Amino acid sequence: MKDLFFGRRMRNAPVPFYRLLALLGVILALLIPRPLSAAPVGQATQPAVTRDSADQALDVVVLLDDSGSMATCWPWPQDGPPFNPPCGGASPNLPSDPAGLRYSAARLLLELADADDRVAVVRFDSAAQGVGALGELTPVGSDENRRALSATLQAPDDYFQ
Repeated sequence: MKDLFFGRRMRNAPVPFYRLLALLGVILALLIPRPLSAAPVGQATQPAVTRDSADQALDVVVLLDDSGSMATCWPWPQDGPPFNPPCGGASPNLPSDPAGLRYSAARLLLELADADDRVAVVRFDSAAQGVGALGELTPVGSDENRRALSATLQAPDDYFQ
């Protein structure tokens, strides 16, 4: 006799064991607490922060991965230097971010930040260093300052040095 469990044929396995296993799985799924459960109907939820957090400035540090795999193909050949961006040789993997979108995202963060917020951008590959004028926490400030800070966020072009 064929025993089917979730569409698979099970050999030499008693039917009650798999039914018991399925029932145990359902019970465990019901007992595991859910972190995003909704409040019961008619009961209001309390905000996590009681003070008005919209008026408080933020300190944000952005970490940008500038390792070679972000703009070149990987793994690199064992007997030579990395491929030139984007993929100057045969590789099973495409570059992770050949267009430098991680830097575009950091510039977007600057555009969306409030004037009182402070932002720092740190890039890393084999070592870490601050990026441009945002090497340490810097107030975003006026629109003019925001544009000047944003202009210093450029992806590296020296992956092979």
